[in-house]
This record gives sequence, C-alpha cells and structure tokens, in this order.
Amino acid sequence: MDLAAVKAKCVDFLASPENANALVDILEFSENEDNSVVRASIKSLKKACKHLIDTEREAVVGKVVDRESAYETWIREKYRVCLRRFFELTNHENSSLRKLSFESLLKVCIEEGRALSQEIYTFPVETFQFIVRSATHYDATGDLIQILEENLRYDDVRYHTLRELKNVIEIEMEKGSGGSVSFVTNCFRLLQSVEMPSSGSDLTAFLIGSPPGEGECAVGTRKKRRAVARKLAKPVQDKVTVLLEHRRSFGDAWLAFLRFPLPSSVYKRVLVSLHKTVMPHLVDPKVLIDFLTDSYNIGGSVSLLALNGLFVLIQEHNLDYPDFFVKLYALLDQSIFHAKYVTRFFRLLDVFLTSSHLPAYLVAAFIKRLARLSLTAPPSGIILVIPFICNLIKRHPACRVLVHRKTDEGLDCDPYLMNEADPAKSNALKSSLWEIMTMKCHYLPAVSSLVALLEQPLDKPEHDMEKHVDQTYDHLFSKAIGKKSTQFVPRLHSTPKAEILDLQIH
Repeated sequence: MDLAAVKAKCVDFLASPENANALVDILEFSENEDNSVVRASIKSLKKACKHLIDTEREAVVGKVVDRESAYETWIREKYRVCLRRFFELTNHENSSLRKLSFESLLKVCIEEGRALSQEIYTFPVETFQFIVRSATHYDATGDLIQILEENLRYDDVRYHTLRELKNVIEIEMEKGSGGSVSFVTNCFRLLQSVEMPSSGSDLTAFLIGSPPGEGECAVGTRKKRRAVARKLAKPVQDKVTVLLEHRRSFGDAWLAFLRFPLPSSVYKRVLVSLHKTVMPHLVDPKVLIDFLTDSYNIGGSVSLLALNGLFVLIQEHNLDYPDFFVKLYALLDQSIFHAKYVTRFFRLLDVFLTSSHLPAYLVAAFIKRLARLSLTAPPSGIILVIPFICNLIKRHPACRVLVHRKTDEGLDCDPYLMNEADPAKSNALKSSLWEIMTMKCHYLPAVSSLVALLEQPLDKPEHDMEKHVDQTYDHLFSKAIGKKSTQFVPRLHSTPKAEILDLQIH
C-alpha cells in the first residue's frame, strides 16, 4: 500500500504545481523502515529533482515563470532538501540503497550541470560536494568510490573531484580529529585512481556537456584560446580546459592529504608510489621536501621507502641534504636483509654511491658495514652483498686498500667501529675485508664461490647486480633441491686467523 502511495505522490507532483506538497510526502516516505518503500521513494525523488531542474531552466532560459516568485523560491529550497536526503541515504545500513542513492545523486548532478550549461558552461559544484563527501565519509565497502572512479576519466569530473577532495580534507582537519581510518583510506583510494593527462590536448572528455569553445578554444596558449573564443563569440573556460589548473588541483589535494596522520599501511603505500604517480604531475615537486625528509628521519622501512622520492628531489631538483649519507648509513642494520623492499634499497644504494666525488672514507664505511653485516646475514643477503662490495671497490680505487692490507702492518684487531654513527669516524679505511674471507667456509657453495670475485683483477668491468638481486631463500632452496645431488656438507672447521686477516689479492 505504501509503494502505491509513493508512486501516486510522484505522479501528482509531476502533474501540476498545485500538487507541490506531494514532494514533502515523498521525502517522508524515504524515512520508512521498509527498504522497498525507501527504494521507491529514492526513484521518485530522482524524477522530482529532474522536474525541478527543468522548471528552473524554464525560469532562467525560457522565462516561462517568474524566477523570483514564491513557488520558484520554494522549488530551489526543496531541491536542496532532496539533495541532502540523497546524501543522508548514502549512509543507509542497506548497501543496495546506499548505492542507489549515490547513483541517483550523481545522475541528478549531471542533469543539473547540463541544464545550467545551456547558455554558459557551469559545473554544479554545490551538488558535486555531496558526491565527494558521501564517497569519502560513508563508503566502508568501496561501492560508492567505485562508481565515482568510473567517472574520473572525464576531465571535468576529475578536476572538480580533486578540488572538492581538498576542501573535504581541510574541513576534516579543522575538526581536529585527523579523520577516521576509513576516511583516510577512501581519500587515498580516490587519489590513487586519478590518471593525470600528459598534455593540454588530452583535455577533451567532459561529462557535464562540453565547455564552450571546447575543441577550437581548448587547445593552444591562453592568448590564442581567448582570440578563438572571441571570434566564435563563445566564452572560454580557463580552468577546466587548462592542464596547469588540473596539475594545481592535483597537487593541492595531495598536499592536503599528506598533512593527515596516516596509518602505517597507507603511509607505506604512499611512499611506494609517490615518485612515480604523483611527483611527475606536480607543478613544483619541491613542495614534498618536508614530507619526504620527515619520513626519511623516522627510520626503519619508512626511511627506506622515502629514498625513492628523495632521490628524485636530489637528482632532478637540486635538493641539498647535508646529513643524507649519515642517515643512509644508519639504515644499514641486520633487519635490512629481511625487509620487503631490500631489492629496491640496494638498487638505490648503488645509485647513491656511484659518484666518483664521494670521499674514500665514506664509501669504505659502507663497504665495511655491509661486510660486517654479512657475517650474520641470510645466504640470499650475502649473495647480494659480495658482488655489491666488489663493484664499489672497482668504482672507487682508493678503497682497494681494504682488500690488499697485510697482517704485518700491525693490525692486531679490527679498528673499524661498527657502532659509530658517523661514517667519518668509523676508521673503515684502516681495516680490511676479513669478513668476506670467512665466506670461503660458508656451507652454501653459491656463497663461498662468490668470494672469488675479489680474487680477480679489480680493473675489470663491474658485475651485473641484476643476477643477484632476486636470490631469495626460497629460490636458493628450489635451485638446490633441483640438482641431482641435494646433500650439503657444512664446513665447520675454523679458519686460521692469518688467512682471515691476510686478504692479499693479486
């Protein structure tokens, strides 16, 4: 009976302005406990909103009715009430009703935008605010964001999503709560879904109609677009058709998001993708200096992941970071071999230690620290360290003294200070690579055979590290059992002290 009443009220409202109060009844039906009644009222409200939009358009364009009349004022007021009700229903306990409300709100937004753009292109910003707010605040399952993601391929939707996302985040920050985990996760998902155009000529897809002058007026310099717009007697939309404005909105949204106290899982995912998907599209990537340096100072895996972004700033944007190598040196501890991103770390470490202008004491400190860590590293880590050290010595000839130092030079104990935080004070250049010699006695042949790399002439080309970076423990085990002989006999005899200390390579 309620379903029939909802449909009847909708028919009455659409039939005549005299039945305007039927809209109030439909709104009341949307609060019913019966989900089927709520579903019917959502569909009726969508039809009613379209009717209100058409009536408003007639008042603006056709001047059929008096726009300043009491009825027109009532229409605009009730239209906002309907939008608010859609927004509230996107938080309904029933997932299908949440999705239907969100889809209805988006369709109403499109209808409003296309109606307003009959004369001058106008994006329905106020209505679109409800869409972004509901997607970020009330979407625990991801259904609403998925609908919005499907529309991010449109340039106007993407542009205004970024602008409204920034506003929503700033409002949440003003509350002092820092945002719930679901809110932060939803914001991050939206930002990750944005695919930025590479050039201004790519800005041709618009959901809310096409900006006047789109095509002839949307490409070229601003001066040229304005000239073409004047010739065609069409206004030109400076922002939604300008790549620079898209990039500014993209950067503003990301900067607002990065001010949140991010959960650990989101924080790491941000750092993983920042240098690839975010920094290339920023107007000025140097705005991320504070975020990346603070992340680098945290330590552990977070510091490791911040290296990618810092490397881009150092290499491409002349970032001066005086304590960079000291902090990089501090990252080298036993846990590095068990980190998820160990391969990425060693690739970046190799790049950082490439320059021939680095002082010998600094490179020697890294070499010696890696050698000492190899004593307790898993086999996969040792297989990575030995060729890495060999390449550093070939790249920096001043460090060859670590290989050629003789025991008769009064080296009774190792002068290297493992616990010294400053590589300049570690005495690494006064030491030798006795740790690598002990690897000759390693139980795994794949490890012991690598020591021969340092027994070869050091003027040969560097070794290809890509052959060793993916040598995981599982890979080594699978490789070993794949052979006909699977028995490993550990070499447990001790290595003479003289052989350890006297690492003479000719």
